[in-house]
Amino acid sequence: MDTYDICMVGYGIATLSSLLILSKISKPLRIVIFDPYFDGGLLRRRYGKVRSNTTWYQFVDAVAPFCGGRNEENLRIRANEVTPLEDLVSALLKVVQSPCIPKEDSQNLQITYICEEVKTIREDSFPEGGNWIINNTTKAKIVLLNYGAHPKCLKYPKPTLQLDAVLNGNQLPCIRGQKVIIFGTMHSGVLCINRLIHEGIRVVAVYNGNSPFKFTRDGEYDGLKQESASIADYLLNCSIAYISSNDEERIKAELETCDWVLYACGFTANEGIMVYDCNGGQIDIRNYDEKTGSICGRMNLFGYGIAYPSSTMVNEKKYFDVSLPAFMNHIGGNMDLILKYLEK
Repeated sequence: MDTYDICMVGYGIATLSSLLILSKISKPLRIVIFDPYFDGGLLRRRYGKVRSNTTWYQFVDAVAPFCGGRNEENLRIRANEVTPLEDLVSALLKVVQSPCIPKEDSQNLQITYICEEVKTIREDSFPEGGNWIINNTTKAKIVLLNYGAHPKCLKYPKPTLQLDAVLNGNQLPCIRGQKVIIFGTMHSGVLCINRLIHEGIRVVAVYNGNSPFKFTRDGEYDGLKQESASIADYLLNCSIAYISSNDEERIKAELETCDWVLYACGFTANEGIMVYDCNGGQIDIRNYDEKTGSICGRMNLFGYGIAYPSSTMVNEKKYFDVSLPAFMNHIGGNMDLILKYLEK
């Protein structure tokens, strides 16, 4: 059974960011990455057509330290444009696959790619202890769970529209004149509302807080900005029913007459991977330190990316930091802590 220094599960933005950061570490490392596709992750496959809130300037600024500087000509042309997610991930893939990332024969990073889904991870107490065994075939001293997330589901007893289908412009089962209740009015919710009303669907939008939309321009930490803010301004003048999430009676009444529901109210970590301690007990991998990424206090099991984001407290309210720059800052800020385990 081969033993590696680091195992990364998933090949999306979090793992690509980790590889960029590790490319600047002057330490020989054996890395194994598990993913069924190696195409940039669920973000690219399921939400590729969505325009993110990350501008090209922010993207280039995030990766420039690992690539020898910015492409200033490209920045002058596209600096303030927001990036469709498939373009952002494709650009990041190109950076990682460029000469700035060492290949398999590098003296620093030796990377092995295993094209399969991870089902089980367990602590190994024999013979030397301290390792993880992945899929009963591979050992690693450190594991990074970077495997992404899926939309939260509130499980109301109504037919559900799939968030990715609405966002990507796929053909939908709902028809003109039907009513859809959308839970969530942040970035994804705004884009979904906009599409549905332009297809003649009646929309009821359920929002959190004191107003249907929150804007960065009003000082909201995680507010709408750029394209989604402009769309929200337009939507405020459209025939849309807005309901506070606290108005349970009205939500109940609308559910009785709606045809579909759509959940655009955040994401939760993907499930399906079972992690066990050396005694066979299951580890609750939902429990993680938002500052370090350490899962269940274990200093050789970490999670990053949209499944395990960092957070920021503003006015006693917690906001999760979900963006390429945020992921890179989170991982980069903890890389010394991650690698410290290898010294044991």
